[in-house]
Amino acid sequence: IPLPNSLKTLTLDFCQFTSLSGFLTLPTALTTLDLTYNKITTAGYTASEAWATAQSTTTNCTIRLTGNTNSASGTTFASILTSKGYTLTY
Repeated sequence: IPLPNSLKTLTLDFCQFTSLSGFLTLPTALTTLDLTYNKITTAGYTASEAWATAQSTTTNCTIRLTGNTNSASGTTFASILTSKGYTLTY
């Protein structure tokens, strides 16, 4: 079941995610995806690159990644998302 296109905020903090592999495509109206304090590692960001590539471009969506096991800063995952217009916070 896809997420509703009108969804503005999706809070998934403290859910113990280790990657976004297989995660749903983000709705076009989304302005905030909160993934803080999960368990995403460098390997998890690498496994999430296909997910990042599948996302649409945006001009107003922030993905919060603070407090994960490793930082997404400097990863290909982060580069893919920022090239599509996403703002990432670490």
